[in-house]
Amino acid sequence: MQIGELWLVNYPYEDSDDKKYRPALVILGEDESGNLKCAKITGSIWRKTEDDFIIIDWQQANLTKESLAELKRVELIHKSEFKKRIGELSTDDLITLYSKIV
Repeated sequence: MQIGELWLVNYPYEDSDDKKYRPALVILGEDESGNLKCAKITGSIWRKTEDDFIIIDWQQANLTKESLAELKRVELIHKSEFKKRIGELSTDDLITLYSKIV
C-alpha cells in the first residue's frame, strides 16, 4: 500500500462506530503499528470544499465517475481493513496532491 494508491477500505462513519467499504486514497504510508493515513473518496464532487482534492484523471485511477478525496476526512486505517486495490493516481494528480498536503 503506497501513497497515491486507491483501495477499497472498511472506512469508519463520522458519527458512529460503524464502518462501510468505500474507496479511499492512501496519503501516508504504513506506520510501525500497521496503520495508513487515508482520505475518503466520494463521487459527490458538488460538495467540494477548499480542503478537498479533485481527482482529474479519475478514469486512469480506475474510478467509475468523477471523484474527489476529502482531505478534511483523513483517518488512520489499519492495513487489515484494506480489501482490494482499485488503482493509483496519475503522475499529474500525485504532484497536485503533494502540493496540497505538504
